[in-house]
Amino acid sequence: MLDRTIAPSFGEIKNPEIQQAEVFSLSNGSHLSLINAGDQPVIKFEIVLDSGICHENLPGLSWITAKTLPEGTRVKSANQIAELFEYYGSFIEINPSFDNTSIAVYTPKKYFKEVIALLAEVLFKPSFNENEIEILKTNKIQQLKVNSEKTNFVASRKIRESLFGLNHSYGQFLSEDDVTKLNKSDIESYYLSSFYNAPQFYLSGSVDSSEIDIAKQYFDIDKAEINSFSKKNSLSESSKNIFVEKAESLQSSIRLGWQIPDKHHPDHFKLVLLNEILGGYFSSRLMKNLREDKGYTYGVHSYPVFLKQESFLIISADVIAENTQDAIGEIHKELNILKDTKVSDLELETVRNYMAGSFLSGVSSPFQLIEKFKSVNNHGLNYSYFDNFFQSLKTISSDDIIKTANQYLKTDDLHTVVVGKK
Repeated sequence: MLDRTIAPSFGEIKNPEIQQAEVFSLSNGSHLSLINAGDQPVIKFEIVLDSGICHENLPGLSWITAKTLPEGTRVKSANQIAELFEYYGSFIEINPSFDNTSIAVYTPKKYFKEVIALLAEVLFKPSFNENEIEILKTNKIQQLKVNSEKTNFVASRKIRESLFGLNHSYGQFLSEDDVTKLNKSDIESYYLSSFYNAPQFYLSGSVDSSEIDIAKQYFDIDKAEINSFSKKNSLSESSKNIFVEKAESLQSSIRLGWQIPDKHHPDHFKLVLLNEILGGYFSSRLMKNLREDKGYTYGVHSYPVFLKQESFLIISADVIAENTQDAIGEIHKELNILKDTKVSDLELETVRNYMAGSFLSGVSSPFQLIEKFKSVNNHGLNYSYFDNFFQSLKTISSDDIIKTANQYLKTDDLHTVVVGKK
């Protein structure tokens, strides 16, 4: 019988050996990355295209082109497509972003061929029905109107504007006027010239050679030619302190941000560990101060964002409006402590164990395993990144944390946005 008076044994979490993706080169120059794992007969197939905001010549083109695809093909209506996905117990996710567009389907293994055939039809034979385009535009405009009243949405948009300026893709935002101007002719032109750009394929789940052959049958084709168009981005001057008043709001949304090095930089893992201590998990310093001690907010977080052209670190909090300045003051206090005072051995060990444990919990399914691979592959890295991560967890010291905080979280480089009340 289990003796519950005795605590279970524990030990150091060492660098785990995770299942690595197999990468196949296709005849058209693309790559198919594969994780064959899991007990359930479910498969995810994803296509990642270099056709995000950084690749469009008009605001909103990458978004509306991607979202219009399942709204009708030359032989099927939007309803017929939706009904077929439902019949096969499958669904499609389309996510346009800054650097790329992701198109993914989740499907039972037994219907993989039928769903992949449908996906290929959606991707290669869209009708770009004008009525469906107008519905998408109307819905998007309504969404923008609603979001423009949300302090957290406006704050997240404004911190990017502050960090990169309106001349950079990462600092721009889609307006109602931009959406109104989009038309079928522009969408078709973008689709033909720039949308299906440098595709990369990711297959995960209960996969065998038959699924690989089916994927090649429909996607190892000449359409994979790489289009070199990419928007020329440059950082431009923008205010480091932005305040947007929302007089009726009961809360203020605070965003603080810095530009930081990318994943290739030698200080990358020091910054990742520093961020975790500051605000990266539920027991972080910011959470203990602003939530547990002061009661200013339900949650405060810090997190790094690594995009292809730039990387940045954000502190994010939605606070009770009358506590806005006090909350900002407490954030600065915690930053100064990190710059001046060594992290205790106990706290450092706690954070190390938490990060190692979080990594392990994030590689327990085939879909998580392929996401881990994508997180390095999309930045030109490989699995040695994870070896370096675990090695860094063991070797980064309190002195390294102080040095990193002083080097990258400088007050002079800080961008601050408040939306709500001062």
